[in-house]
Amino acid sequence: MLKVSIITVTRNNAAGLENTLRSIEALESADSFEWIIIDGHSTDNTDALVAENRERIDLFAKDEGSGIYGAMNQGVSLATGEYIIFMNAGDCFAGSKVVSKIVPQLQHSIVYGRAFHEDGSEQFAYDKARKPWQGMPFGHQSVFVRKELLLNHPFDQSFRISADFDFLLWAISSKIEMFHTSVEVAQIEGGGVSAVSVIPRVRESYRAARRYYLLDLGMHLYYLRKLKWAFAATYGRSARRHYTKREL
Repeated sequence: MLKVSIITVTRNNAAGLENTLRSIEALESADSFEWIIIDGHSTDNTDALVAENRERIDLFAKDEGSGIYGAMNQGVSLATGEYIIFMNAGDCFAGSKVVSKIVPQLQHSIVYGRAFHEDGSEQFAYDKARKPWQGMPFGHQSVFVRKELLLNHPFDQSFRISADFDFLLWAISSKIEMFHTSVEVAQIEGGGVSAVSVIPRVRESYRAARRYYLLDLGMHLYYLRKLKWAFAATYGRSARRHYTKREL
């Protein structure tokens, strides 16, 4: 049977980590997954929480000080499963049967399902018409990636926010097979660096898109418009009404 490695990167979010722990604790088919926690040298009670629940945690390690994506790469290097899913502290599986539903569908290099915010809205609704360079079609909390892909092409740590987007565009340009499933995989916690750093996020996404779609005029126009929106969202919120979600 295939094994899934669940990797959680956390720092000073013991309350969120406990929610994730309870979610993983409730999963069926315990022999089909492992849980790895990479901790960014937390100063809250994360260590105590881990010590109290060591029987539910397969591996706990401190990160090597190379940022979020460095910690994710570190987790991949320690994983023993054939597939990887990243579930941040505070994020939870959508139900006890998620892994048992997904494992039979892991016949492709990348398999992604659905994720929902705490308010019930879907994180990235499936849209076949969306251009790859327009942004992530899924969050990392709902995608299962074959480990060998992440070992051969680790996250580019020169990105602080958009290395997962860069990885996706690389996978598409490399014609890596992907499969969309309707399975609801995760409920995600709000916040995060990409949610609060609007301008840096758009700039990094644009940098990733230029790597693979440099000659696509539509891509450049899209990001110039989106950068204008990002500055308006940060410094002049009234201008945001000129740009619809569909455009962005």
